[in-house]
Amino acid sequence: MNGTAKAYVWRGLRLGWTVGCGSATVLVLTLWARSYWWADGAGYGRPSTSFTISSQNGVLTISKLYDPNGNFIGSRAVDEPLDGRELLCVNWWDERPQLVALVFPHWLLALVLASAGALAWAPRRFTMRTLLVLMTAIALLVGMLAYFSRS
Repeated sequence: MNGTAKAYVWRGLRLGWTVGCGSATVLVLTLWARSYWWADGAGYGRPSTSFTISSQNGVLTISKLYDPNGNFIGSRAVDEPLDGRELLCVNWWDERPQLVALVFPHWLLALVLASAGALAWAPRRFTMRTLLVLMTAIALLVGMLAYFSRS
């Protein structure tokens, strides 16, 4: 395979990766908008544990329950009020022997997916200026998350 053919293959892979990440981002944003009216959930149960993922009030919850819960997929109308603090932070619960759960906002997953799609087109070399701007943006984001997640 010559250099031109390799370039076309890599370009096609980057394009496919970007389209896949963009589609996943649109699906997460749709789920985010839906989560304020409908609580969606799915679960897979084994004899000793069960795994669930649920979406409600702008927050995704992934949990492992230490009791058999069975398999399910369903939706119901949202009946719990929105707690705005949950939209700004990531929570982790480890309340064994009942459950282990990870709770994070939809926007965080959408941001990660969109960044992963854009990362394929990033230049291979960075200047010191680009690195400084990126590190400043990350520091500001972490600082804002820490400030708003205080109780």
